[in-house]
Amino acid sequence: MRRFMLLIGLLSMPAFAAEVTLCGEALQCTCITWMSAGSATVEVRCPSGASTGGTPTQGTIPSTWGGTGVPAAPATTAPGTPLTGVLDVTVGEAVDAAWLKLRGEWDPELRRYTDNECTNLFDGSRLRYSGMALLTSYVMFRDGTNVQDASGQTPCNANTLAWTRCCSHSPYVFICNAFASAPADRRTSTIIHELMHVGGQREDGNATVGAGDPPNSGNITNAVNEACGLRY
Repeated sequence: MRRFMLLIGLLSMPAFAAEVTLCGEALQCTCITWMSAGSATVEVRCPSGASTGGTPTQGTIPSTWGGTGVPAAPATTAPGTPLTGVLDVTVGEAVDAAWLKLRGEWDPELRRYTDNECTNLFDGSRLRYSGMALLTSYVMFRDGTNVQDASGQTPCNANTLAWTRCCSHSPYVFICNAFASAPADRRTSTIIHELMHVGGQREDGNATVGAGDPPNSGNITNAVNEACGLRY
């Protein structure tokens, strides 16, 4: 797998936006333009072995993927509590909707589903799981009420919809009460966003902008929305 990034000035671009396009030879790769505060970085994600012909090859910056690539074993006692009631129902609906997005695009000639921008968001992850594989056979959703993160904070107390511990490939995605009242497409986007973190997607946590920074939360959400056709 070859990945390249290019730092470019885009003063007219909106803050915290993202653009996602198919690129490379035979459009096998996905170019993600992470835009923030008047500048942008273009990251090219390709399936293993794919060529990146015709894509940026200079101005490289560190990969936005983190993690070791080693799957994490489930804890003896799962953190959080099982989902119940309306939270369980809304997560189930969002998982079903995310499944429809992550299965890819139907090709009538090949008579099978093929990769598209949404599925390709996961290309290059050291964990080497597709978004579909993470959703159906790896991730476990838990109620995150009163669950603390690594810094001792309780994310669900801050109107967060969901969160996970990046980037150790922890299989647990914690769902907060605010998730249930969010628009349907936002719930679907949130599930895919958190799946990316499980795969190792790094996120900028200190509000700085520069060539060494990963995308911020808004960048990742916007990339998911654009790549997967989600609107809210």
